[in-house]
Formats: sequence, C-alpha cells, structure tokens
Amino acid sequence: MKEKSAVHKGCIMSALGGSCWAIAGVGGQFLFSEKGLNPEWVVAVRLTLAGLCLLLYLSYKKEKVFSVFQTKKDFRDVVLFGILGAAGCQLTYFWSIQASNAVTATFLCYMAPIFILGYTLFREKRRPIKKEIISCVLVLMGVFLLATHGNVKTLQISSTALFWGILSAVMFVFYSVLPQRIMAKYPVMLISGWGMFIGGILSALYFQIWNEQGVYDLESGIVFVIVWIFGTMFAYWLYLTGTKLVGPAKGSLLSTVEPVISLLLSVIFLKEKMIWIDIVGFACILATTIILSLPNEKNSQDAHEP
Repeated sequence: MKEKSAVHKGCIMSALGGSCWAIAGVGGQFLFSEKGLNPEWVVAVRLTLAGLCLLLYLSYKKEKVFSVFQTKKDFRDVVLFGILGAAGCQLTYFWSIQASNAVTATFLCYMAPIFILGYTLFREKRRPIKKEIISCVLVLMGVFLLATHGNVKTLQISSTALFWGILSAVMFVFYSVLPQRIMAKYPVMLISGWGMFIGGILSALYFQIWNEQGVYDLESGIVFVIVWIFGTMFAYWLYLTGTKLVGPAKGSLLSTVEPVISLLLSVIFLKEKMIWIDIVGFACILATTIILSLPNEKNSQDAHEP
C-alpha cells in the first residue's frame, strides 16, 4: 500500500512539474517577443537565482550542502547534470521557442519520452509492456494532431526551430536520466539546486549575459519572477521528485501535460487560436497520464491473490 501511494505521488508530481514548465515556456515567449530579452539571459538568470535560493534554503535547514562534492564521481555527475540537464535542456528549448513559439517548441520537446523509454528498455533488456506502448502511441498522436491538425502539409516549422526542438528532446533525456544515481544518495532539492546553480553560472559566463539588451520594466520583471519561481524552482523539484519515485520513463511521459497547459496559456495570454481537433490532442495526452498511473497488470493480479 505504501509503495502504491508513492507511485501515485510520483505520477502527480511529474505531471505538476510539466505544468509548471508550461508557465516557463509561455512566459519566455512573452519576454522574447514583447520585451526583446534573449534566451541566454533568461535561462542563465532564472537558473542561477532558483539554484541559489534552493541552496540557501537547504543551508538554513542545516543540510550538508557541499556533501555532493565529496567524491569525484558525484562531482562529475552533478556538473554534467548542470550543463547537459539543466542548462542544455532549457537553452535548446528556449532557442526553439525564439525560432517558433512556445506551443511548437513544447511539442517538439515532448518527443523525449520516446527516447527515454527506448533507453530504459535497452538498459533493462526488456520489451515494452502494453500500457507503455499505448502511452507512446497516444503521445505521438496527440502531438501530431496539435501540431498539424491532422494534415502534414500544414506543419510549418523552420529548420532552426526543428533543430533546436529535437535537440531539446535529446537534452531532456540527459535531464531525466543523469541525476538518477545521485538522487538515490542525496535529497532531490540538493541535486536540483546545484544543477540549476552550476548550469546558470556557466551559462552566464559563457554567453556574457551582462552585454544583453532588452526592455527591463515592471511588466517584464513580474513575468520573469513567475517564470523563475513556478517555471524553474517548482518545476525542477516536482519533476525530479516524481521521476525518483516512478522512474525517468514514466515521469517524462506523465509530464506531457505540459503541451496541453502550454497551449491553453497561449490561447488565454498570447491570443493563440484553438480548434476542435486541439481538444482531441489534449485528450490523447491527458489519457497518457491516466494510463501510466494505473498499476501493472501483474501487480494488479498479485494484489487480488490470497
């Protein structure tokens, strides 16, 4: 019963993490298109601030913040997670948004669950079970319907957006898989904090964000704070905690509620248009969350045996 409760908790947290990422994507599009800010500045500053806040909070709670650097292997994994997972995933995602829009970039990014599931099956040397196959099919169908409205000829994605979108999906695999070993040894919040802080600092130095220009007014400040708190700190912590409980394959598939939330927010705040076939796409993606939260057939049968 306790294990089942943990799985349900992980499913909910993974889905909530995806929902928070949607806020980051839509907010980022607003900052790029309306305020002239660059993805490099937004990513570097939000990651650095979010990571710093988490680390300061852990220090206040008397946690051993620097314990993750006691061994070379742990140090390596944390740094790789910060570069490829935190910074790499976010930079490629926001570059895709800049080249297209939040909705299109999100659809492209959510090819990642297919890659993660393939990695998991290869590592565990097993075939996919029925609900994993169904979930992948539903994800692909939902993304296809939302992106094309059922007609491939209507898909208009620039080569730049396509490149960064697919690369963001690959980086999402690193983001989901890289921290699994060290999350088994250290608190998720600690790994999230260091990953974001390292990724943010290195991004700021590499791109020299102090030279970036844009409109820094009250409106852009409010949107940035929302992106920073909900789309970064909460999103990372919720998603990584969820994947720790249910695994990277299931966690990444459950977080596919993000495209749904992203499109809804885009319709409300960015005046994107939505038609009936979008609802069908919503249903396909939301069905994935329900299916993956159900117990496996074998476990279900065992539960009924005396």
